[in-house]
Amino acid sequence: MKQETQWTTIFWEGWTAQALCAAAVFWPGSAALRYPAVLWPGLALAVAVPAVWAGWWMLAQRPKPLPEEVVMELSEQKATEVAAMVKTYESGHGELMTPQDILVIGADTVVACDDTILGKPRDEADAKRMLTLLSGRKHAVYTGVTFVFLDKNGRAGAHTFYEKTEVTMKPLSELEIDRYVATGEPMDKAGAYGIQGKCAIYIEGIEGDYNNVVGLPVARIYKELQKLGIDPYLW
Repeated sequence: MKQETQWTTIFWEGWTAQALCAAAVFWPGSAALRYPAVLWPGLALAVAVPAVWAGWWMLAQRPKPLPEEVVMELSEQKATEVAAMVKTYESGHGELMTPQDILVIGADTVVACDDTILGKPRDEADAKRMLTLLSGRKHAVYTGVTFVFLDKNGRAGAHTFYEKTEVTMKPLSELEIDRYVATGEPMDKAGAYGIQGKCAIYIEGIEGDYNNVVGLPVARIYKELQKLGIDPYLW
């Protein structure tokens, strides 16, 4: 029903825009009627305007990717790239490779606050922006993890999942943000902070896996390996 309503809106508003453009072309006394060279550009404009409008409208309605979707895709990209490098290396250095199967683990982390997904800051100004957004609020940390299994015949399979942890940060003054950013610690961290570092004094609460906020949910990884029948102690 919702999709039908959207297409109805596109049709009627697009038709209105097209009618207005056409009217401007064929209105009595219009330059298009007196000068044929103007006619075809006018007709093209009458068709193009609503088409462009409809495309813009559909793009604006496209749903934003969810944080869990983002981290799972990023982790899969990382694991797949490393797995390809391993196979390339193995093809030329077979004598150095272990006879056992190989497990590649890829992981990536983002911070989500409201509808905003925060990765690593571009610069100090961006880091300050992120910390200002998180100050005095609860946010979620998502880490995506992908296993890629390699056997002697190549890629044997993959498994992807994510872990979510909620973190509450105390209200930060502008001075505290400036001092923390000046340490350089936020620059390679998702959300511009490291819970395991100097930012630990600003964390008021955590719900979930602490290691997930650090960047690797080791307990969840162990559980997922068990589900797949893999004993990490014997790997």
